[in-house]
Amino acid sequence: MPEDFTAANPEVPWRSMKATRNLVAHSYDQVDYDLLWGALARQLPIEAERVRSIVSRLNT
Repeated sequence: MPEDFTAANPEVPWRSMKATRNLVAHSYDQVDYDLLWGALARQLPIEAERVRSIVSRLNT
């Protein structure tokens, strides 16, 4: 995501989402998948709603 976009939408934890993606993509042998699954199960619905709100705002 462009820096100006992420800065304008700080309600989404862009940096930590990117860090999680990088960990899974590049250090997959070190990932605790049970921990990752639990975190995603709790956090993903919250972040998805925040992103939907941004998309809705951009489409108006």
